Amino acid sequence: MKKNAQRTKLTVRAGSYSLIVCVIVIAIVVALNVLVGLLPTSVTTPDVSTMQLYDFTEQTEEIAKKLDENITIYHWIDESNTNYIYIEQFLERFSELNPKITVKKIYPEKDPTFIYRYVDEGEEPATNSLVFESGKRFKIVNYGDMFSWSEDALYNAYMLMYQYGYSYEQILNYVPYDVFSAENAVVNAIDYVTTNKLPVIYLLRGHGESDLETYASKYIADENYSIVKLEEGNSLLALEAVPADANCVLINSPTSDLTEDEFGKLMAYMERGGSIVFLTNYGYDAAACPTFAKLCEAYGLEKVDGLVLETSGYYYSLPFNIIANKVSHEITDPLIANGSYVYVPLAHGIRQIDSYRSSLSFSTLLETSENSYSKLITENLDSYDKVEGDIDGKFALGVLVEEQVSDSASSRFFWFSSSLMFADNYASEGSLNVLLNTLAYGTERVDSISIRTITLSNSTLDMSDAAQTAWTIVLVAVIPVMLIAIGFVVWFVRRQRR
Repeated sequence: MKKNAQRTKLTVRAGSYSLIVCVIVIAIVVALNVLVGLLPTSVTTPDVSTMQLYDFTEQTEEIAKKLDENITIYHWIDESNTNYIYIEQFLERFSELNPKITVKKIYPEKDPTFIYRYVDEGEEPATNSLVFESGKRFKIVNYGDMFSWSEDALYNAYMLMYQYGYSYEQILNYVPYDVFSAENAVVNAIDYVTTNKLPVIYLLRGHGESDLETYASKYIADENYSIVKLEEGNSLLALEAVPADANCVLINSPTSDLTEDEFGKLMAYMERGGSIVFLTNYGYDAAACPTFAKLCEAYGLEKVDGLVLETSGYYYSLPFNIIANKVSHEITDPLIANGSYVYVPLAHGIRQIDSYRSSLSFSTLLETSENSYSKLITENLDSYDKVEGDIDGKFALGVLVEEQVSDSASSRFFWFSSSLMFADNYASEGSLNVLLNTLAYGTERVDSISIRTITLSNSTLDMSDAAQTAWTIVLVAVIPVMLIAIGFVVWFVRRQRR
């Protein structure tokens, strides 16, 4: 009897210990759950996508952390469009980078007049657009600026539009957006609402220059540049000098020559520490534009006659659609790291002249391979094959020339020998990034560099709020209770056997 009593006492004590351990475990789980709830979203909901949708670049983190004024981001939210989840989670993580960033959700059905504080009636942006507001100004980032199509999806969309006459809304049902590029749009919006002065780019006019086409104009505007044309009463001939607020002068494919007066004004601007971006193509006739040629020679450069052709696979489809080699520089390094292709169609070569000022510093940005050659184009040309008289490569296709003009200022002269690389029919993501990085470098906006877009078509783990709640209940409550129940059953069965 005494042994049975002792055995029962030990069993009860063991059961008590088990119960106490279970209670402690539950308490620990509850405490951990509370603590986890206090952690930032970036920790509690890690980015498990293969493309790291919310893994910000170092530059983005640096820009956000440097903010010293309050920014409010209003999310004009529509939960019926499931893409809102990407924007919502992105904003949660972005706001955690700096306490001065506040995110507020605005529901159109609850506050339908809110958006009209920022736009006129009839101009309402799409739902899931964002409004960025600071003490200086505001900017709207449209939903379409954060989501777009990859090249393959864009091709399918064009097929539906032009072959079958589908509307934009119908196309979205069959070809949903598969590129998420909110990071670039958000950083540009932050820059716009916080900067003290927006940079100004002047476009030279009066010499048969071409307008910047849709993509280039859009992306330049998205980078918060103000574009002003030097034409009519505001022409360079009519002005006494290049305007003092000019951060850059862009010359796009001139077909007639500068006057000596304009040349003098451009040189005076450069002597103040200005920047010129000069765009030409193989049809540019340097002999017919001697003053433009003199401007290039002032920076140690001249045109190579003929059309540059590539061999050995360094071209796309035709040998004059060149895939340029990117030479390491602050402008091109992001593209090199990202493996971006830069297409340079219908280009001529650029080379240094024999004699130039010792104060000039040269950097090749884009170039051909050593197997390239330049061919003079004639009316009876019947082949692009290399023949005697063709000029051997390699050739520079994009060059930067810098000159220190004072203790605190440098002038910068950029020359790209294919204006078509930025035209809508030829532009690639890589070539547009070259243009944007060139403008950023030329206007001394070193933080304003390209940020890659991210494809959503890769496998990702997405959960709705309901699914997250269900899994939380399972992991925090159901599984622990089941373990306790199993432990009790095991204890009870062993007790009955004794």
